[in-house]
Amino acid sequence: MIVFSSCKQSNASLEQKNHKSLDIALNSNDYTIEKLNDVDTINLNLYDNPKNVYLLFTNFSKINNKIILKNSEDIQQGLQKRTEYPLYNQESSTQHTPKYIMNFNHQPIEEGEFLKELESAKFFKSDSINSNQLFYLEKDLSISTQATSRKIVKNIKTEYGNKTLNIWVSDDSFGENCSKEYCVRQDMVDILADIFLKDGEDNDIYDWITNIFGEEWGEANNGSFISNSNEITILLTDINSDNRVMGGMLGYFYAKDNYKKTLFEGSNERVMFYIDSVLFASHQGQDLWSIENDQTKKVISTLAHEFEHMIHFYQKRILQSSSGLKPWIDEMLAVSVEDIIATKLETKGTRGVSYSRGDAGEDYNHYGRFSLFNKNISQTLPTWSNTREDYAKVSAFGGYLVRNYGGAKLLHDIMHNRYTDEKAITVAVEKSLNGLNKDFGTLMQDWGVAVILSANTDLGVDSGYLYNLGDFLEIEYKNSSYDMGSINFFNYQNKPNIVNKISSIEPKSNFYYKVGSNLTGNINIQIDKSSDVKMTLIVQ
Repeated sequence: MIVFSSCKQSNASLEQKNHKSLDIALNSNDYTIEKLNDVDTINLNLYDNPKNVYLLFTNFSKINNKIILKNSEDIQQGLQKRTEYPLYNQESSTQHTPKYIMNFNHQPIEEGEFLKELESAKFFKSDSINSNQLFYLEKDLSISTQATSRKIVKNIKTEYGNKTLNIWVSDDSFGENCSKEYCVRQDMVDILADIFLKDGEDNDIYDWITNIFGEEWGEANNGSFISNSNEITILLTDINSDNRVMGGMLGYFYAKDNYKKTLFEGSNERVMFYIDSVLFASHQGQDLWSIENDQTKKVISTLAHEFEHMIHFYQKRILQSSSGLKPWIDEMLAVSVEDIIATKLETKGTRGVSYSRGDAGEDYNHYGRFSLFNKNISQTLPTWSNTREDYAKVSAFGGYLVRNYGGAKLLHDIMHNRYTDEKAITVAVEKSLNGLNKDFGTLMQDWGVAVILSANTDLGVDSGYLYNLGDFLEIEYKNSSYDMGSINFFNYQNKPNIVNKISSIEPKSNFYYKVGSNLTGNINIQIDKSSDVKMTLIVQ
């Protein structure tokens, strides 16, 4: 017998409820999913078909819930210990936007205050090749870099009119004899330009991401902001002047440049990105630099990631006059972009699997974000501390949502509604074919089930639990199609942290418990828990 009891950490007594038992007989090789939110006794008959039995607990509340359990020795003997494998040193890991920049990008915009004593709009002066200027890296004048214009791609036809791309490189980062560990060359700049914006349709980062979210900048109807020049700037510079060849800050979008200098002296008055020059140019362990190098591919993926943030600032914050999506949702959209255009960018994406493989890849995979997710699988979902663990969990949840509720269209719909919190997700999900009556708690439950069943390739696109088709899932949206590769969380170097002991469950999180492996015969499970904790039985 297994006996569960649960109570809130506030020591409040459990509510009175009617006892409800459920008898389940399984005499087949199929998997079974049962949501047992109101059940306190389960009588499970597995006959002589060996099964793995799991209980998924989903905490719907905003506080921790403590769960106490007592296992019988018979069941405990069936458990298998989880083997952990070391990850790469976290100090060498790459990162996206610094937290203080993220906070700035999400800070309130108070139009009335910004309209005081603003200078009249200036005529925009287009860049010229080989011109030189000072770029400011902070919203004040404290940090700057002298840079030269190395590439101008003019008047490329897009869905949103003709666009121009300007690529500048800090002078200390360019040329064979630059002062950095790795130096940017002109051929690197040319390749970067082609990847972001070039002639033709549906063939670059600009097309693929604006097709989902819309235009990156336009008229703001607010004197605080720069006018629209239809130009985008990429500045390649050694971010933080750390000269790092591994790890460090890959790049970011900093909304201070969208403001006029009268508000922030350090504004460069451009719609622009910052990309780390040393990491982009590095080829550690390789004889020559190539766009195919893993480190360079990460930079390219970061550029796509940060483009979502740029568009979010305009589409959600400026046009909708809102506070913007909660940071964890904004980041979820950005990492989901990295996921669904990985085949187009020819990167490993969040999966850490070759873009050419639609299946879930090889076992013991240590690339991508999911080995870290597996180690921290029961973290609270709707929070953001800007850690690698945060990126991992929203990559896993976003990967689930796009594969089950509409792909690129879902990402569009999350950004383009009036909500900024979890409801932005549920309202978008409701517009999909499979999203009827899916509140956030239900989505979390279904997501947890999908993680446990991610080794299965026969669930189908309508199951609501899809991660793994064994091949690409292709979904068309507007002017493009997006291929999403399969995910099996059990293929990673750290397997999912499914435990055989329960202590407590974090707010708005899933907790994964394994009743036993290769179980047969009759199993009785008794549960006593708060109504805030929902339970799902998974047998496979």
